Amino acid sequence: LIRIASLLHDIGKPRSYTQDTKGVPFYHHTTQTEEIVGYILEKVPESLTTKYELKKILPKLAAKHHSRDSETVLEKIIGQADSVASAADRVYEIKGNFENDYVSVESHDKIFPHEINFDRGDLQCIEEPHSEILGYRGKTSKSVKSKLKPDEKTVRLFIDSVVGGGTLQYKGTESKFSGSIGLLALDIMQIQDYIKEAEKLPMLRGGSAIVEDTLYNAGQIISKEVCEEAILFKGGGNLLAFVPSDERIQNNIKEKINKMIDETSSCGLKGAVATKTIPMNNLKQFDEVLKDIQDDVDVEKNKVHRHKITKPIHRDDICPFCFKRNAHTLNNIRICEVCSEKEGGGKEHKYRQKNKYVDEELLKRYKLHYPMELQHIGESIAVIAIDGNMMGRLFTQTLTPAEYNYKSEFFDENFKSIIRKTISDFISNDETGLLIKNQDYAGIDPLFVGGDDMLLIINAKAAIKFSENLIKNIHEGFKFQRKFFDGTLFENPTVTISCGIAIADAKFPIYFLLDEAKKMESKAKEAFRKKTDTDKLNIIKLPAGSIAFTAVSGAMPSKDNNVCFVLPDNENEIRDLNDLIAECLSDEKRTLISGLITCGTSEVERLNFIKSNYASGLRKKPSPEEWLDNCEWMVRIFMSEELLKSAKMIIPKIWHVKEGV
Repeated sequence: LIRIASLLHDIGKPRSYTQDTKGVPFYHHTTQTEEIVGYILEKVPESLTTKYELKKILPKLAAKHHSRDSETVLEKIIGQADSVASAADRVYEIKGNFENDYVSVESHDKIFPHEINFDRGDLQCIEEPHSEILGYRGKTSKSVKSKLKPDEKTVRLFIDSVVGGGTLQYKGTESKFSGSIGLLALDIMQIQDYIKEAEKLPMLRGGSAIVEDTLYNAGQIISKEVCEEAILFKGGGNLLAFVPSDERIQNNIKEKINKMIDETSSCGLKGAVATKTIPMNNLKQFDEVLKDIQDDVDVEKNKVHRHKITKPIHRDDICPFCFKRNAHTLNNIRICEVCSEKEGGGKEHKYRQKNKYVDEELLKRYKLHYPMELQHIGESIAVIAIDGNMMGRLFTQTLTPAEYNYKSEFFDENFKSIIRKTISDFISNDETGLLIKNQDYAGIDPLFVGGDDMLLIINAKAAIKFSENLIKNIHEGFKFQRKFFDGTLFENPTVTISCGIAIADAKFPIYFLLDEAKKMESKAKEAFRKKTDTDKLNIIKLPAGSIAFTAVSGAMPSKDNNVCFVLPDNENEIRDLNDLIAECLSDEKRTLISGLITCGTSEVERLNFIKSNYASGLRKKPSPEEWLDNCEWMVRIFMSEELLKSAKMIIPKIWHVKEGV
């Protein structure tokens, strides 16, 4: 009853809204709520409403959610929850104060600028200009007069066009909330290390599926022991939820989650679970609450975990897939229980049911199959490790639980939607589809997507182009853009990604390739940070994203055998590299490209190479535009050492496959 009444408690607001009553835009909305809930119950089967006396209880329970009206225990519970939520609505990155016909404001928002209009709230601005643009730590003040009646106590200090509202100041005495609430945080540790303990594609997939199952099961425990609405965030191996403040209940939930993790992963995964009891009044400073619970999670992660030492007597006593655990004979092969579970979880029929990012109907349309072995993806493959840039600034700037929940859900849904669309567009596009196709297979497999992390295996030919497309799509999908009253245009992405790429033969040990991709991801993030800048509003302006990549031929790769590009600064280089990869797949320019990447390093050698190809072009009598385009293209590559280095790394890998060497 409490859950239903809480869901419907403000359903009367749309009907009661008026612009005539200053400070009270939803006058008599509780009366409207009671009427609407009663109308809804008329459509509910009478057997249900009679059994639980819903018509008698629910309309009043939903309507009497203001503390002045609450009478019963249930009404008071909803009333206190509504008071907490209403107080949270007033918490906002723009701090303001109205006193003695003077209003002053200051922005604490590190991410967004704010356009403040002091004449559109409950105050009349006396001095020009009525609007101001505030960046991080920006301050301003205005002389104003109140438009409110003497008995009205809530003042909207201004209207901020960016959020569609503004800071509220209560002129009366604000009540403090009594009681406390519990908070639980879960971090499933070393996810990518767990996934990469494999040498076959089904086992990689199975590891990813088990991680997803583990997090799902943790959410089910919270839903059963508390309620589904208590979960604030669930994704990327992390979970945050409200729990009762009773320490015994908290410990019981922790024990169930830890036991479930062991059972679901056959003890292959470990979770750091922390609980904390906080005063209800502290929910107004939820950013501080988040820091405290994260500190507790870090303490749990750093605790010593004891494991039995594996003492093999014979060679086959150790699992040949992870080289970490004792092997047993299962299904006529020597394998540990953890790797056996992974292999089972990665079977084709199970994986198809769980793959949310590759459209099966799209594959059927193009007569493509899911890859079931690494060689199905391509004879040369690339592992792409993807991570969000500077995401901490987005989620640590969170002042209320509702804001955290909204940010988390919006980010998670939008991020995954962009990944799905990028993959679908890449497969269905005529040009990029050729890069990803490998005989009858779609050469792509998103192994793991969680939070802002992603692991993906793709045909080596498509790696750079796919990364570029995903970076641009994420940048556009999360870009904040606003034209302000003075004509200035502000643009900045709230979410960007860095991609680390490692390319090798498909027979190369996949766990080593996964390690190299993570190293490249770190280099890409470092290059990204160096390109950030602070604008005149004191807000950090972000690049669109970054790519770092390497080609791996042996177990001891050169430290200098990698290249970093940052978008949009290096957009021309990435375009030329993608053009070069596309051209190298045809026989027409094979000789030209081979000479280009094997040409000497001196200016004389390179100039002679261009002159020779120019003369050769004249003999073939192509159009003048084509000669000049070829020469300009070669000059651009020779003029960029990073671009030439990239071509020397990637193209031999593609040709190695093409020749079947």
